[in-house]
Amino acid sequence: MKKKLILIIVPLVLIGTVLGLAFMGIINIPGITPVKAATWQATLKKIYTGKGTIKGDLIVFKDLPKADQDAFVAAANKGGLKATVEKDGIKSAQLVAWLKKETTASEKPKPVAAKPTPTPPPVATAPKKAAPTTDTKPEVGIQTIADLWNGIDVVKLVEIIKTYKDPELATILLKMEPEHVSELLAQLSADRAAALSRELQKQGAIIPVVKSGDGT
Repeated sequence: MKKKLILIIVPLVLIGTVLGLAFMGIINIPGITPVKAATWQATLKKIYTGKGTIKGDLIVFKDLPKADQDAFVAAANKGGLKATVEKDGIKSAQLVAWLKKETTASEKPKPVAAKPTPTPPPVATAPKKAAPTTDTKPEVGIQTIADLWNGIDVVKLVEIIKTYKDPELATILLKMEPEHVSELLAQLSADRAAALSRELQKQGAIIPVVKSGDGT
């Protein structure tokens, strides 16, 4: 009887230990180990590279989705670079200096040109296919800003979301931690919290039920 009990308990202990290590991130098990959020530096480089240009103390983007722009500004402010959205672009002298430093450091030195050598007559070859262009994916920006909002106090977050429409805001909230979303809803007015809750339900959210507060 004791041997049977040991044969049952030991595997359970081993399974529990492995799952615990996975939840703590010590070992990686897909679907169990938490995914680490992107750092603010990585977010800035990812959104700026190939999409942004520097003009004075402005960072200018062409056809950048609002979610990506918000993620870019939030990441800059998280790093203490004090970025603000202006009419012509995103303004921050500190951010411009940081981007110049990072992009310059990542550039590889150009190879020294070799002496020209005689070339044989050209041989006809099939034209090369143009490399496919990479379109900006809004869901990347949505996930990035959701990760950043998870680390912002809900009182400050209430001020940030004032200009967002409910369907657009719900799309971001769906990517956030449910507990943080619940705390945010509790800080909103009853009407706004109810409207957002309906929109989240419409988009398939499952979040804990909380009583709406009288926040602004």
